[in-house]
Parts: sequence; C-alpha cells; structure tokens
Amino acid sequence: MLLKPGRYRFSAAIWDKNELWAYDYHVGFYKFEVIGKNNDAQLLNLKHRWQPDYWWQKFKISQLEKIDTFFNSRDQWQDKILSSDIEISSIELLDLSGNPKSIFHTDEDFKVRLQFKFLKKEPQDYYFWLGVFRGDGVYCHGVSRKLREGIVSLIYPNLPLLTGDYYLSIGVWKKNQREPLLYKNKACVFKMSFLGEDHGTVYLGHSWKWQLP
Repeated sequence: MLLKPGRYRFSAAIWDKNELWAYDYHVGFYKFEVIGKNNDAQLLNLKHRWQPDYWWQKFKISQLEKIDTFFNSRDQWQDKILSSDIEISSIELLDLSGNPKSIFHTDEDFKVRLQFKFLKKEPQDYYFWLGVFRGDGVYCHGVSRKLREGIVSLIYPNLPLLTGDYYLSIGVWKKNQREPLLYKNKACVFKMSFLGEDHGTVYLGHSWKWQLP
C-alpha cells in the first residue's frame, strides 16, 4: 500500500465504454483508514534512494525539531532566499541513462540531479528537503537529508505516479530553525503519462476477481 496513514474514501461506478455516462455511481461512499502517524502530511510512501549515499549523510527525522512546521507552512513562503551562503547551481530531471526528460511514463525510473555550492565555508547543520507535488498543490511525497556541497541525485525507481502535471519544490534549512534558509517553489516541473485506463494520482497494484450473482 503506497498510501500514507490517513482517512480515505473510494468510489464505485458502472460506466459506458467511453466513460461519459455513469449508469450507477457511488461517489466517495466507501470509507477506509490507513493506520499510523503522518506528521508531514504526505499522500504517498514512494520508494527512493540517494546517490551518493554515505553513512554520515543519514539522519533521523526526530533529530530535527519543528520539522512539521517546515512542511505544513511551506505555502506562506513561496520563493525565498534568506541566506547568501548557499547556491543551487543546477537542477536536472533525467532517466537512469542520464538523458534529460520532462515527460515520464508511469513505472519509469525518475532521477533528480542537483548541484549545491557553498559560497563560504561548508556548514555542519544544514539540511535539504525536496517535495513532489501534484499540479494542483497536493503534497505527494517529500524527502530530507543532511546537505553537503557538490552533486547529489535522488532516484525514484519505477515511479508510480499517473497521468498529470507535477512539480518539485526545494528547501534548505538549519537545524531547529523555523524558517528555511532557501526555498524554491516549483523549482522544476514535469509530466507523467500512463498508457493504461486507470485514473488518479498513483498506480496501486491490484487484481480483479469477478463473481457472477
């Protein structure tokens, strides 16, 4: 299950073959809940990995006080640069062969490559956050790590997002600090394309079992 903890509804309908007319439609009628904590208000739990992934760059979310405030109040900042000590030199979207792309197919490998530059000495307590958003602002997924100078790549293997517009936002902040030192809203935009018939935000693995009455 890729859904993060929260309360959800699902609909059931019988459509004509062109999905223009619903013979019967139960809109959001069926409720279910994914149990657990979701302090960062993300929609999805997506598999990902970092390159390079050194042991000293890993950290626990619990080490960062007020991190929930960072995620949940991001809309109030828009684009901000509160520190002249750091610079994002480049942001690239690539396939795993290193080819630049802006349109990806559902279940295709997705790579974000970023280059950071420190204009003064490298700080010891700066952290980096990247959020994946649907075009209408729904917060799909976010990741954080300790920030180091140089090039770092985030890879989503077999990204399961369905057809639609999406964007990435980026933030850099100091441990225990309420506001980010740098925030770029919609730092990079991309599209997803699905060749099947499913709709929505994410492809959830499933199977059908038909039983005649």
